[in-house]
Amino acid sequence: MAGKIAAAFSGGGAKGMVQVGNLDVALNEYGVTFDIVSGISVGALTATMVAQKKFDRYKELFFSLRNRDIFTGSMTNPINIAKIAFGQNYIFNNNPLWDLIQREIDPREFTMDVKIGVVDIITGKFLSYDYRHERKEVEVTVNGEEVLRVAPVEDYVNAYRLAVLASTAIPVTFPPVEMGEQIVVDGGVHMISPLGNLIDEDPAEVYIFNCEPQMPKVIERGKKNIFQVGIRSLELVLNRIILGDIREFNRINLNVKEAAKKGVTLHNENGKPYKHYRTFLFEPSIDMGETLDFSRETQRMRYDHGVEIAREVLKRKRRKRGGK
Repeated sequence: MAGKIAAAFSGGGAKGMVQVGNLDVALNEYGVTFDIVSGISVGALTATMVAQKKFDRYKELFFSLRNRDIFTGSMTNPINIAKIAFGQNYIFNNNPLWDLIQREIDPREFTMDVKIGVVDIITGKFLSYDYRHERKEVEVTVNGEEVLRVAPVEDYVNAYRLAVLASTAIPVTFPPVEMGEQIVVDGGVHMISPLGNLIDEDPAEVYIFNCEPQMPKVIERGKKNIFQVGIRSLELVLNRIILGDIREFNRINLNVKEAAKKGVTLHNENGKPYKHYRTFLFEPSIDMGETLDFSRETQRMRYDHGVEIAREVLKRKRRKRGGK
């Protein structure tokens, strides 16, 4: 994969709109192209639509989406509350999202390598559904090592769609997805910025698209229901994963660069040499709102901020390369 350009798309629910703003600038204003994309949670949707060269369609969809297009159910509905009380393990039904995935995503249309991450809640292991464009095959790996199976993509069309659905299945909020012996949920439980899943492919440049600022927002005081407490807790956990993921990557990347200047090669625990990656981080500088807020006003704010951030990042890139 040396010399290839990679993109990692993080999770964040409706906040994925900031990625839409980022990509509108990167793809349509600066002509950035990718050879491999990796996504977690809403980032799985972003990655697959980019891989199908359907960004303009994705942008159109994201601007038109409302809660009813993603899920049904309500925390204030007595019937729904009763179901939860009697053992239902999720709050909202995501059948509308599944319908959308079936309509819009087809791995047979992928034009590049794609990696989608989910977590098996039974074993706790991270599963990566990897589409290999050159071979037109899908392989499923466990924790980045053990390959479960390899098959022609035609045999994995529905399984890949299910993997995208599972990667967006926020625990408790949405139902887990059964895939054979695995019961899988949102890949963000394991990693919110899927860098590890991508770096294994050894790209030359890495574009990282995050949906959250690294510092969590401060919320208003007041009584919160169980759903609000759960979502807030999950956001805090994922924020810490983002912070740790990015910091660790940048630390290693900087150490590798400094060591190389002194003629030293650093290696990971498996003996593989580290390399320095040219990276571009697209990350909000302000709060992006609630995870399931698809309101028009909020989505417009996210998109506009994504555009602003991308222009700043890519302008710096052009300057470093001697452009105007």
